[in-house]
Amino acid sequence: MSAASGIFVVGGVDYTHDVLSLFRRRFHERVAKATAVLAAIGRQNREARPLEQGYVDARIEPESYHYWGDRLGYECWQDPQFVREYKRDCDYCRVHNRNPNPTVGWVPGFEAANAYRLRKLRSETATETNSTRFKKVYPS
Repeated sequence: MSAASGIFVVGGVDYTHDVLSLFRRRFHERVAKATAVLAAIGRQNREARPLEQGYVDARIEPESYHYWGDRLGYECWQDPQFVREYKRDCDYCRVHNRNPNPTVGWVPGFEAANAYRLRKLRSETATETNSTRFKKVYPS
Protein backbone atom coordinates (compact mmCIF):
# COMPACT_ATOMS: atom_id res chain seq x y z
CA MET A 1 0.00 0.00 0.00
CA SER A 2 1.24 3.45 -0.82
CA ALA A 3 1.34 6.37 1.59
CA ALA A 4 -1.35 8.17 -0.46
CA SER A 5 -3.90 5.37 -0.46
CA GLY A 6 -7.29 6.04 1.08
CA ILE A 7 -7.35 9.75 0.25
CA PHE A 8 -10.13 9.55 -2.36
CA VAL A 9 -12.62 6.95 -1.10
CA VAL A 10 -16.20 7.14 -2.35
CA GLY A 11 -18.80 4.56 -1.35
CA GLY A 12 -16.14 2.21 -0.04
CA VAL A 13 -14.18 2.29 -3.34
CA ASP A 14 -10.65 3.73 -3.30
CA TYR A 15 -10.11 6.07 -6.27
CA THR A 16 -6.78 7.46 -5.05
CA HIS A 17 -4.62 5.80 -7.71
CA ASP A 18 -6.96 6.88 -10.52
CA VAL A 19 -7.18 10.47 -9.32
CA LEU A 20 -3.44 10.81 -8.81
CA SER A 21 -2.71 9.36 -12.25
CA LEU A 22 -5.21 11.82 -13.74
CA PHE A 23 -3.45 14.69 -11.95
CA ARG A 24 -0.05 13.48 -13.22
CA ARG A 25 -1.31 13.15 -16.80
CA ARG A 26 -2.86 16.63 -16.77
CA PHE A 27 0.31 18.08 -15.26
CA HIS A 28 2.46 16.53 -18.01
CA GLU A 29 0.01 17.78 -20.66
CA ARG A 30 0.26 21.31 -19.28
CA VAL A 31 4.07 21.10 -19.21
CA ALA A 32 4.11 19.91 -22.84
CA LYS A 33 1.77 22.71 -23.88
CA ALA A 34 3.86 25.32 -22.04
CA THR A 35 7.03 23.98 -23.65
CA ALA A 36 5.40 24.24 -27.09
CA VAL A 37 4.31 27.82 -26.39
CA LEU A 38 7.82 28.76 -25.25
CA ALA A 39 9.30 27.18 -28.38
CA ALA A 40 6.87 29.19 -30.53
CA ILE A 41 7.86 32.37 -28.72
CA GLY A 42 11.52 31.51 -29.30
CA ARG A 43 10.88 31.06 -33.03
CA GLN A 44 9.17 34.47 -33.21
CA ASN A 45 12.17 36.12 -31.56
CA ARG A 46 14.79 35.01 -34.08
CA GLU A 47 14.91 38.34 -35.90
CA ALA A 48 15.41 41.80 -34.51
CA ARG A 49 13.25 44.68 -35.57
CA PRO A 50 14.85 48.12 -35.98
CA LEU A 51 13.43 50.88 -33.79
CA GLU A 52 14.00 54.62 -33.71
CA GLN A 53 16.23 54.27 -30.65
CA GLY A 54 18.06 51.04 -31.51
CA TYR A 55 17.21 47.35 -31.78
CA VAL A 56 15.04 44.99 -29.78
CA ASP A 57 17.24 42.56 -27.88
CA ALA A 58 14.61 40.91 -25.66
CA ARG A 59 10.89 40.27 -25.77
CA ILE A 60 9.54 40.09 -22.25
CA GLU A 61 6.10 38.57 -21.86
CA PRO A 62 3.62 40.59 -19.75
CA GLU A 63 3.19 37.73 -17.25
CA SER A 64 6.92 37.63 -16.60
CA TYR A 65 7.21 41.42 -16.48
CA HIS A 66 4.49 41.74 -13.83
CA TYR A 67 5.65 38.67 -11.90
CA TRP A 68 9.13 40.07 -11.38
CA GLY A 69 7.78 43.61 -10.98
CA ASP A 70 5.47 42.51 -8.16
CA ARG A 71 8.14 40.35 -6.58
CA LEU A 72 11.15 42.68 -6.74
CA GLY A 73 9.62 46.04 -7.61
CA TYR A 74 9.27 47.43 -11.11
CA GLU A 75 12.58 49.27 -10.76
CA CYS A 76 14.30 45.92 -11.35
CA TRP A 77 13.68 46.31 -15.10
CA GLN A 78 15.86 49.44 -15.05
CA ASP A 79 18.75 47.53 -13.46
CA PRO A 80 21.17 46.38 -16.22
CA GLN A 81 22.47 43.45 -14.14
CA PHE A 82 18.95 42.11 -13.53
CA VAL A 83 18.03 42.44 -17.23
CA ARG A 84 21.30 40.72 -18.27
CA GLU A 85 20.68 37.83 -15.86
CA TYR A 86 17.03 37.58 -16.95
CA LYS A 87 18.05 37.29 -20.61
CA ARG A 88 20.70 34.72 -19.65
CA ASP A 89 18.24 32.57 -17.71
CA CYS A 90 15.26 32.92 -20.09
CA ASP A 91 16.50 31.89 -23.52
CA TYR A 92 13.03 32.20 -25.04
CA CYS A 93 12.95 35.98 -24.43
CA ARG A 94 16.16 36.79 -26.32
CA VAL A 95 16.00 38.28 -29.81
CA HIS A 96 18.96 37.43 -32.01
CA ASN A 97 20.36 40.51 -33.75
CA ARG A 98 22.76 38.75 -36.06
CA ASN A 99 22.16 39.48 -39.72
CA PRO A 100 22.57 36.21 -41.66
CA ASN A 101 23.23 38.07 -44.95
CA PRO A 102 25.37 41.14 -44.32
CA THR A 103 25.08 43.78 -47.02
CA VAL A 104 28.18 45.64 -48.16
CA GLY A 105 27.64 49.14 -49.46
CA TRP A 106 29.02 50.67 -52.65
CA VAL A 107 32.50 52.17 -52.45
CA PRO A 108 33.79 54.34 -55.30
CA GLY A 109 36.82 52.99 -57.14
CA PHE A 110 36.10 49.34 -56.41
CA GLU A 111 34.44 48.61 -59.74
CA ALA A 112 37.74 47.95 -61.51
CA ALA A 113 39.13 45.82 -58.68
CA ASN A 114 35.96 43.76 -58.47
CA ALA A 115 35.85 43.29 -62.24
CA TYR A 116 39.50 42.09 -62.21
CA ARG A 117 38.77 39.62 -59.38
CA LEU A 118 35.69 38.35 -61.20
CA ARG A 119 37.63 37.83 -64.46
CA LYS A 120 40.44 36.07 -62.59
CA LEU A 121 37.97 33.81 -60.76
CA ARG A 122 36.18 32.93 -63.99
CA SER A 123 39.44 32.11 -65.76
CA GLU A 124 40.60 29.90 -62.87
CA THR A 125 37.36 27.92 -62.84
CA ALA A 126 37.41 27.62 -66.62
CA THR A 127 40.92 26.17 -66.63
CA GLU A 128 40.02 23.76 -63.85
CA THR A 129 37.01 22.40 -65.70
CA ASN A 130 38.80 22.15 -69.07
CA SER A 131 42.01 20.65 -67.77
CA THR A 132 42.70 16.93 -67.91
CA ARG A 133 42.91 15.60 -64.42
CA PHE A 134 43.17 11.93 -65.32
CA LYS A 135 44.81 10.35 -68.32
CA LYS A 136 43.34 7.17 -69.67
CA VAL A 137 45.99 4.48 -69.99
CA TYR A 138 45.56 1.39 -72.15
CA PRO A 139 47.45 -1.82 -71.54
CA SER A 140 50.15 -2.52 -74.11
